[in-house]
Amino acid sequence: MNKYSVESELGKGAQHNVGRIGNKKLIKYPHLWGRLWDKSNADTVRNDLDLHKEWNLPIPEAFVIANPIIDTGKKIVRPPYAIIIEEVAGRVFREVDLDNPTIKDHVTDITERSLKLRSKKNKAVDFLGGEAFGQFLNFIFCEKRPGMLGAYNLIINTREQVVLIDTNLLDPSRAPFGRTGLIDRLIDMQHGLLTELLKEPTLIESCRTGNKSVFITKLASFMYRYSRKIEAKRKS
Repeated sequence: MNKYSVESELGKGAQHNVGRIGNKKLIKYPHLWGRLWDKSNADTVRNDLDLHKEWNLPIPEAFVIANPIIDTGKKIVRPPYAIIIEEVAGRVFREVDLDNPTIKDHVTDITERSLKLRSKKNKAVDFLGGEAFGQFLNFIFCEKRPGMLGAYNLIINTREQVVLIDTNLLDPSRAPFGRTGLIDRLIDMQHGLLTELLKEPTLIESCRTGNKSVFITKLASFMYRYSRKIEAKRKS
């Protein structure tokens, strides 16, 4: 029987609840709101894991369990799948980390692979995570330190390596009816912001060519330019 007990709840992303189950392992399982925009199942999640490995994207060790029984400490839940994933110690990737040439190379490589994955498979890496919108508002209105613009699914581990902690790809084909365009726009926005942040002309051009919405591409560029004005004030 695939039964797991959650030792401590760590939070809720756009798609999954996350808890610690011991032995430096986390369990991620879908919640109701996540099912409203992504119809993942055990097979599609396994396929995403395989694609991350095939495309040499740096994810933690992970495997998928179909139809687990999970004791959250408050109730018993029976989701269609769960991901058991290695817990990564480190910090969220921020713009200031690009001052480290090795980290910049890692992030550039991941972004380039995601752009190619979009071109070949119409899927993409989920860089920003479910907390991105709230964190961006915090960055605009509350942050006082420069260089804090972040991608919340990228973690810099204790060896200064970049690790992608979300092993589910953004896939428009898995969106419920009527929401396919939303996932396409989300991919456009993430690629637009990351390529602007990296300031690599070839990646920016690949993004503009590969993005499906000219409007979202321009919006991402506008948001980045707006953030530069805020950053200039913080540095001064």
